[in-house]
Amino acid sequence: MKIVMATGNPGKVKEFRELLKGLPLEILSLKDFENIEEVAETGTTFLENSCQKVTGYAEQTGLACVADDSGLCVDALDGAPGIYSARFAQSDREKCQKLLDLMKDKENRKARFMCCATLWLPCEWVEKIKNNQSLDFDIINDHVISCKGSLEGEIAWEMKGERGFGFDPVFYVPGYHKHLAELSPEIKNQISHRGQAMRKIKKILEMIK
Repeated sequence: MKIVMATGNPGKVKEFRELLKGLPLEILSLKDFENIEEVAETGTTFLENSCQKVTGYAEQTGLACVADDSGLCVDALDGAPGIYSARFAQSDREKCQKLLDLMKDKENRKARFMCCATLWLPCEWVEKIKNNQSLDFDIINDHVISCKGSLEGEIAWEMKGERGFGFDPVFYVPGYHKHLAELSPEIKNQISHRGQAMRKIKKILEMIK
């Protein structure tokens, strides 16, 4: 079975492949296709954007598809950058530095990574699992299923770590006393917002394989 990961971000593709390891899937990314038109993300929530992406790329490729929309929500910034996390700045380092600058006088450092992962499947497959109470998902329409994940933490005072991508160097995980970018990929995948959501997606795929 072929499945498309609706991203060209190499960091996300690597994470997706690791999280879905063990399934009899040929995992493709958008870079494996020619003439793919970028799907506009015009939603106001992670769910809306994820649904737009998974539907748009499934229709273009004709294959089952997984998409996610995720981001960092900072309490002291009224939930920003939120759905605009990917467009917060050009490079990962610039994103982190911009966030540190905005937070330099803030005492409340609480923040969380949020993820909404969506899975586009043929409608008969969705019908087959829709009443399965052992799975944690929401049915959005005849083709799309969504799963959520979140990771609570704090915005640090400086960047640390060389692993991960995005805001990982400035996200402090209290339970591990480390920044997310300092944790091994195995631990990150175990606790991360995307890891939580994708494990739910994996259980669905295991049911229908």
